[in-house]
Amino acid sequence: MGAGGLWVLAAVSGNARARYLLPVVPGLALLTAEFLTAPVVGRSLRALRLAASSAAGFAIVTVAVITTPMARKLAGSEPPYVPTALWEQAAISVLALAAAAALIVAARRGVPGEGAVGLALGMAGVLVIVGITYPARYTRSFDLRPTAAAIAAYVPPSGTVLGHPDVRLAYNFYVRRHIVEMRDGADVRTRAATAPPEAILVSADRWRVLALPEAAAWRVLASNRLGNRTIILVGRPAP
Repeated sequence: MGAGGLWVLAAVSGNARARYLLPVVPGLALLTAEFLTAPVVGRSLRALRLAASSAAGFAIVTVAVITTPMARKLAGSEPPYVPTALWEQAAISVLALAAAAALIVAARRGVPGEGAVGLALGMAGVLVIVGITYPARYTRSFDLRPTAAAIAAYVPPSGTVLGHPDVRLAYNFYVRRHIVEMRDGADVRTRAATAPPEAILVSADRWRVLALPEAAAWRVLASNRLGNRTIILVGRPAP
């Protein structure tokens, strides 16, 4: 059940992404099967009661986080993952508190299985709400389409876009160009001097310190605000 509480927190955190959550599903399924089939007496019952109390505590912490300014501070550069609408915060809070209550009551009655059902229903509700509301927030904060359109306009289909230090995976959906990631600034400078790409995708802050050879020849082709960073597309347009 402690794992369930962590799942509730993960569902409303900046790390709530399918590639992080889905890999742990098989393990959680095995734990659930063990929980449902193993005899629950003595020390096992006490351990389950402690786990239920811990999961209930995690659910209450979740409510405290999403309903205070603490949520935005924890989100950092990933504000789309923070539920901001009052109805959304209220719905998640009600589900989390209901799950916590179910866990506590079930633990006191000595029937932790009923608490697990309450937790599962609460988690399912939270995941449904976040799944419905998160995409619109993400699109507003991380709209890659203007940058993708600029790449399509300035980079030929056979051209190369260099991303420094990394490139969001979503670009692969919009950009039909060869994208190469280079994390080290020295590698970028070497590549620009020996086999320059058609364009470089980089944050404005990193571009100022990159100091490419023949920097004066490079021009900002497009600029786009993603989250709390300004991402620019730079290239060397033909004279």
